[in-house]
Amino acid sequence: MLGLLAAGGWWMLSRRPPPKPPPVKAAAEPAPAPPPPAELTFQAPIQGRNIIAISAPLEGALEALEVQTGSAVFEEQLLARVKNLGLESMREASRLDMESAQDRVNNLDSALIAARLEASRTAAEADRTRDDFNRVDRLAQRQRMLFNEGATPRLTYEKAEKDAATARSMADAASEMARQAVSRVESAQHDLDTAKKVLEDKVADLEGSTEAMQAAEIRSPVDGVLVAIRAEQGAEVTPDMPDLFQIAVNPAELMAIVEPDPEQQTQLDAALARGEVTASIQILELGSAIDGKLTRSEDGKYRVEFNSNEVNVKPGLNALVRIKLR
Repeated sequence: MLGLLAAGGWWMLSRRPPPKPPPVKAAAEPAPAPPPPAELTFQAPIQGRNIIAISAPLEGALEALEVQTGSAVFEEQLLARVKNLGLESMREASRLDMESAQDRVNNLDSALIAARLEASRTAAEADRTRDDFNRVDRLAQRQRMLFNEGATPRLTYEKAEKDAATARSMADAASEMARQAVSRVESAQHDLDTAKKVLEDKVADLEGSTEAMQAAEIRSPVDGVLVAIRAEQGAEVTPDMPDLFQIAVNPAELMAIVEPDPEQQTQLDAALARGEVTASIQILELGSAIDGKLTRSEDGKYRVEFNSNEVNVKPGLNALVRIKLR
């Protein structure tokens, strides 16, 4: 009986259907991605599109800044000077040498004038004494002839001879003095010519050092607007600073460079490829908006280029850049 009961229970259990598996819940659908923004906004400073960079001409301290950033400049306008102690020392030495050479020329010129006056005086004295000698010599010759004929006393004859000898001696001495005076004039002239040549060399040296000092002046090569100065007054500068000064050549041609993040770059590139992008520039200080054109330069920068003839719209101002993607 127990065996039959056990067998009957086993048979009934084997005939029960298997339990149903629990129902599988449906997977949740992902939320839809938000649409890309229709407009990107950036803040950027206004810059000139055509910039001329000016380097320091030599090593030294930047001094005498004549203009400020944002000022209009014209061609050959002095922007600043570079103080170089070596050049200044050389120029000062050249100036002192030139002044010394000029003083020597002035002294020799005065000496030459005095020598010429002395030569003129001694020449006149030589002429006078020669005339006196000729007159006295003629009298002596006459007294000699009369004495030979016994027509004049010996004392008169001897006195005439003595006067003639004295006049000859005075004439010879005056002639020698005149010759020496002429020699001094020639010597003074030679010294003056030599001093003038030295002065010319010193003047050339001074002009060279002055030109070197002028080369230390930084002048604008073009008309435009000064948009940047890379050093403060008194700072040390070198020729290795190629953009010490930056001048916007055409102030009406402007741009703003925006710096998007990687996701924004992807959006901008896609919009540029589709040609579905517009841009505008709003000057924060002025409140006005100007249409612009978004481009990507060869160096990968995103530029919004625009033109403005407004005198108040210039490099250095802050701008709000709005770029519509569709």
